[in-house]
Amino acid sequence: MPTFTEAAAQVGDARAAAWKNAGRSSAQWESSLAAYAFPALGDMPVDGIAGADVMKALTPIL
Repeated sequence: MPTFTEAAAQVGDARAAAWKNAGRSSAQWESSLAAYAFPALGDMPVDGIAGADVMKALTPIL
């Protein structure tokens, strides 16, 4: 099972061509994940992420 970081990279790669400004959108995607999601979820296998883990990642953004 991939980690959240690995899965996010796969999604970013798959979606990059669809973004209107691929370079900037890709950089924004990666920056936001690095700032908020990766510290809380990055090393966790995606099948082990629970709602409380997601809240831990999102709460600093609120």
